[in-house]
Amino acid sequence: MKLLLENWRQYLNEMISMDNVRRVDAVLSKRENLNTLVSLLSELGWPKEMLTTHSKDTPPFSEFRNTLLNIDKFAAPKLQTVDSKDLLLDPETIADRKAKFDKYVADKKAGKDALYFRNDPRDPREIDFSKLPPISVVEVEEGYEMADGAHRAFLAQQAGAKLPAYVLSQEPNNNPVAKQIKELFNEINS
Repeated sequence: MKLLLENWRQYLNEMISMDNVRRVDAVLSKRENLNTLVSLLSELGWPKEMLTTHSKDTPPFSEFRNTLLNIDKFAAPKLQTVDSKDLLLDPETIADRKAKFDKYVADKKAGKDALYFRNDPRDPREIDFSKLPPISVVEVEEGYEMADGAHRAFLAQQAGAKLPAYVLSQEPNNNPVAKQIKELFNEINS
């Protein structure tokens, strides 16, 4: 599993450099470009809820830079339920989330006030995952690579639960709108 994630990360790093990351952020820092992107992604079939959430991020669509630059290689995200055992989380993410989770459980057992979520007193062991906002993942041969929602994914894995996800599948996208999105970022690729 670790080798798979290392290879996937290397593949992603080869596809998008830090210079491209900065340039994507610069293009999307202009409200006009962001509005254009949201409109084009909507035409491609991206779910409205996903567009609303990620267009408000700072920077916008930060988890999807690689997808945007390579939009011609991805189908529009589809909402589906995924089994958490199929989610690929990198070892660092698992270790960080596990330490936080274990501390929460230990504090609760010791009778201390404990919060797993910043301002939310809910116990992460009692979550109804079907009612959480969808995570975002990219479908790969071995399962689903995380794009957004690692905290929810980790907790679902701890519970052995399924959860909603926007799934991006890797397949050719010859839609003319995909070409327009690539042109929006044309200065990056030239």
